[in-house]
Amino acid sequence: MRRIRRICLSLGVVFAGVGVWTGDALAFNVGAFAGTSFCLWFGVRDLAVPDYIERWRRGAEGEKWTAKELCKLGPDWRVRHDLQGRYGNVDHVVVGPAGVFLLDSKAWFNGVTSINADGPVVTPRHDAESSWHWSGLPGRMRGAAAGASGGLRAMCGRRLKVTPVVVIWGEFPGRVQERGGVTYVEGEHVRKWLLGLPHRLSPEDNAALARLY
Repeated sequence: MRRIRRICLSLGVVFAGVGVWTGDALAFNVGAFAGTSFCLWFGVRDLAVPDYIERWRRGAEGEKWTAKELCKLGPDWRVRHDLQGRYGNVDHVVVGPAGVFLLDSKAWFNGVTSINADGPVVTPRHDAESSWHWSGLPGRMRGAAAGASGGLRAMCGRRLKVTPVVVIWGEFPGRVQERGGVTYVEGEHVRKWLLGLPHRLSPEDNAALARLY
């Protein structure tokens, strides 16, 4: 890329030099315009946001959208956001009548998400051959949920199941799917899904968790 940049700039300088030497105003203007345009184009290109920063930004937006949905659950539910766990950062922990849930938000608007036995697959709408598969996500989610369950047992003395959930913002035709011990839920449907689950927490479990969350 640097070589191309040097060639383009050199051509601009050559045209401008020819214009000055021959007195040809058109050649000078063409050279000056070309050189300036390439400088501006490459400068703006160099200032483009790196991919990892863009992914982080989309992830942060997904967390915000999930948080807005969880805030609508009602007084019987308790929600904590952005917690540090043994397996890294935890986006959301939700405690309610249906149990304890560990949620990870994903913003995958660049394609259509499907779930297979090994995890989510995102397929770009206009380039099916460029699909990517996040095979490590299910194991990470199960590990984080198990770690959270062990932490709760140590703190309140009760054995409680923690359900790992991936909240998907983007096109997810499955809407709600459970594969390999992990539940995948469409972002706009997560509140309705949680409220529709059967009640599992006993009054004793709920009281113990109330002291923690």
